[in-house]
Amino acid sequence: MNKLQHLAPPAAILTLALLLPLAARADQAPSSSLATPTIRLHADHVAFYYDRFLVEADGNVRITTSDGITMTGDAFSMDLRLNRFLLAGSVSVASRSGMQTGAAVSDFLDYGRIYFIPILSEPDRWTFLDNDFAHPAKGREMPGDAFAFPDLSKNQPYLRANGASIVPRQFVNFHDSVLAFAGRGIAPMGPYYINFSTNRYLAENSLTGATFDGTWQLAGSPNTISAIHFRYDPTNKAYASFEQHVANSRGYAVFSVNPATEDSKFYNLVTGYALTDRLQVQTFTQYHLQQFGFSEPLGGQDVSNVLLTQAFPESSLQFDFEQYNLCNISVYPDPVPSDGPGATYCGVGQFRITNYTHPSQMTLGVTSFDHHIAKTPVVFRWRYGIGNIHDAYTLQNFGNTNYDTIWNHYVGATIFSPTIRLGSREDSQKLYFLNAAIDSQRTWYSVPHHVDVTDGIASLSRTYGPKLSVYLSYEVHQVGDYYNGGQQLVYTPYVPIINGTTYPSYAAFQGIATFRTLSLGATFTPSPDFSLALLARRHRDFPIAEPGEFPSPAPNYPFNTVLYSNTLGEPPYDITGDIRFRVSPTLAVDIQRSYFFNFGNQRWSPSFNVQVSQ
Repeated sequence: MNKLQHLAPPAAILTLALLLPLAARADQAPSSSLATPTIRLHADHVAFYYDRFLVEADGNVRITTSDGITMTGDAFSMDLRLNRFLLAGSVSVASRSGMQTGAAVSDFLDYGRIYFIPILSEPDRWTFLDNDFAHPAKGREMPGDAFAFPDLSKNQPYLRANGASIVPRQFVNFHDSVLAFAGRGIAPMGPYYINFSTNRYLAENSLTGATFDGTWQLAGSPNTISAIHFRYDPTNKAYASFEQHVANSRGYAVFSVNPATEDSKFYNLVTGYALTDRLQVQTFTQYHLQQFGFSEPLGGQDVSNVLLTQAFPESSLQFDFEQYNLCNISVYPDPVPSDGPGATYCGVGQFRITNYTHPSQMTLGVTSFDHHIAKTPVVFRWRYGIGNIHDAYTLQNFGNTNYDTIWNHYVGATIFSPTIRLGSREDSQKLYFLNAAIDSQRTWYSVPHHVDVTDGIASLSRTYGPKLSVYLSYEVHQVGDYYNGGQQLVYTPYVPIINGTTYPSYAAFQGIATFRTLSLGATFTPSPDFSLALLARRHRDFPIAEPGEFPSPAPNYPFNTVLYSNTLGEPPYDITGDIRFRVSPTLAVDIQRSYFFNFGNQRWSPSFNVQVSQ
């Protein structure tokens, strides 16, 4: 028998509460969409140019609007950003006021102006104000580009279709669309939705990174987007994912299944909502399930997070709660002999685990805004907070005492300088830019120890013309874990032996690590469609990095977060090259690889990192 535990972690409960106001407003478009009608377009050929946000059509063009106007013609063009369209060639306009025929009609939707060239015995031009076709204003001045079709000789369409529904300033839905590349159709897509509103919340996503992501937005409204993602990454290879967006002017909710076609699935739910102008809540909930298709799961884990942020005039207050559960599917079959009678474990078969840990942690912290030191340009900010972490299965044993709850409090500060210009101010090409910052924090724990973290960095940069920029930086990062009278118990000195070689330097390590990194980077951008970047680094760390002494940090499976930002055992020297180029107006490729100068068996990074983005 399977039992799914923690079905509704705190973040999920709060998310449901947030979805109620979002759902209530999901069908309410912003007021700008009420001022202009929905446009339904049908034609023999419809094309969308993503790089210029143009909808073009020709052949038996027919336009109907939600306020009862019908237009027909030979050729159509609409600029979605400027919010105006042009119809030309044997034009007819039917409205409640009757029928008008002409050579061209141009509708400037934002201004309530329709410009019309009628077919009469003598040339004339008419302007209809606020869709009043019964009373044309004759002979008025018109914009010089009112009847100018865009030049598309150097552009290729992103997709082709036979119709579209356009909500001005919001979105467009294409019908029977075909994805195009280099001017040719390559894949039938059916319905295809494109949002171009100013609602930034619709851009939120809940998917992890991938080498390639091709997005098919198959449906949407002013407040929603439903999308299927065709993706590739080195771990899962090729797979498909699903993502649903809901948003309004104050918040968002994004749900995804990623990958949806693999046995190891991540169900993600990300939300954010501005309760007031100064109080915002964000949540993250993730279930990782081992399941074939969408059958009953065989194993799973979950993580949830709630973050509340309150802004004050000179600072902000944050409450952060996280809960992990590495065993949310318990199985009670006949006990495995080695487990003993009445044993309980998680998962089935190859997914069986015996890790019952489910820590939860909370932090309440305040962070100041930026303040200048005296009347100098140097800026600082401070922070302070308290928190605890709890796990009924014990977090730490120290001094023969088991700690299942550990309290902490911390204080920290950041000091940084504004950009300092060095060199000739008369010649901008000879200017150097100096930046420096230092950050330090101490955290005290109810287990008798404290941790100090200090990071300092300084950089010097210069541009050589508009295409080349170079920088040099030096960073020192130190982490010290200090136990009161128990340092030797926690960090027992020893001398590692790796492949028969003794490394005595590690015997001096007693919980204090230092990372020193010297970096030299350069970026060459000859055009907006191509860039080349090189980064060379030298690491001088303690404990000294020796081949095979420290493993590479593993991701915190299944939540895909790296445990350490500065890691012991980095190769002393590395150089990374990155090339980014655009293969089409809507498609860019980024290729990256590193070289480690024969550090043990590390030479090149395992593979090229390739990223394809729209």
